[in-house]
Amino acid sequence: MRRAEKTFVSIIKRGVTASLAAMLLFCVASLVTTAQAHAAPQRAYAVIDADSGELLKGRRSTTRLHPASLTKMMTLYLTFEAVEAGDLGLDQKLVASKRAASMPASKLGLKPGDVITVRHAIRAAAVRSSNDAAVVLAEAVAGSEAAFAKLMTSRGRDLGLKSTSFKNATGLTRAGHLSTARDMARLARALYTDFPAYYNIFGRTKARIADRTLYTTNGLLKTYDGADGVKTGYTRKAGFNLAAAAEKDGKRVIAVYFGGKSAKARDQRVAALLDAGFDLAPAPTRNRGNAVASLAPLKTPRPAVNPARPALGVASLQTGDLRRRQIGKARPAVSSVDASWAIQVGAYKNRTAAEARLIAVAARNETVLRAANGLVTLGGTAPRTIFRSRFLGFGEGDARNTCARLRQNGDDCAVVPPDGWRQAAAQ
Repeated sequence: MRRAEKTFVSIIKRGVTASLAAMLLFCVASLVTTAQAHAAPQRAYAVIDADSGELLKGRRSTTRLHPASLTKMMTLYLTFEAVEAGDLGLDQKLVASKRAASMPASKLGLKPGDVITVRHAIRAAAVRSSNDAAVVLAEAVAGSEAAFAKLMTSRGRDLGLKSTSFKNATGLTRAGHLSTARDMARLARALYTDFPAYYNIFGRTKARIADRTLYTTNGLLKTYDGADGVKTGYTRKAGFNLAAAAEKDGKRVIAVYFGGKSAKARDQRVAALLDAGFDLAPAPTRNRGNAVASLAPLKTPRPAVNPARPALGVASLQTGDLRRRQIGKARPAVSSVDASWAIQVGAYKNRTAAEARLIAVAARNETVLRAANGLVTLGGTAPRTIFRSRFLGFGEGDARNTCARLRQNGDDCAVVPPDGWRQAAAQ
């Protein structure tokens, strides 16, 4: 009997030991899984000179990571394009869809059927990073968020965002929705150079929407001297992200940071990156005063349908110089759809500066641009008119190759698809 009891006790002990071991292994596995699920986001950054686009400082700047709400820079870029093309009016009323209303915070709290103007949706997306407002804009531009995401990726390629793929208009985590610090810096720069009349929205610390006041998510606007934008972002996967721009002593620097532990830590890190950028940026070589249009608040009402604007002037580069002539509403000759791409080399607040830019670029790149036509196109409305310096007459491949050669020669540029210049130049 005693032997049987001892045997039984031994079996029980072995069973208890095995159970404890199994429980311990389960706990360890659970901890590992939890740690992996909540692993700290990767940190990455890029600091660029906003004048030249040159990378001044970077770490993992080309690593594809989650951009979070930095995504909304592209959402707003396409919205501004739609407004300038006349496809949307700033005071046009948009209706919130069920999908837009279902977006998680940060949000305005729109309900299905609620009405919001384009102007107010822009403010909400830019200042408060409202996801529902971003989706409302996306659906207005492209019909659906899915279609808009494809447009975002395609247009991003034109802007040089080679490592970026967008899957939504908000930046909410989704498989394949990835970008890099370098690409986001390029995008922040494009917003400033391509839409100077709208860029001021990113520097506002608050915005009024009907009877509500929204306060910015970008604390750096209040704490860093010279900061004037541009966009914050946060998701659990991404961490605390920020694309920031500032100007001091004629220099302009953009810093993008991914993966911060907190908003405060992120802001401190970006402030240090901006400081480093100003130390590394070359002395300004031109007067920036003529480089962009006024950054006054968006107050000028615009019609929902904006008729195509006439071109202001055209120049021939066939002889190596620019001889401007008035063309009224005439349309620049384009041999075929395949030769209807353009290259933009500047955006200015007066026509003289835009023409001077065409002349200077042409003089430095006479061989590269020998078959192109120079054109100054008009954007915006007085008093916030934008004069864009563009070269026409390229196929898509030639436009991209030529722009790459211009950059090698020290002249920054952007590739513009056919609709981008036809809206300004066509009759």
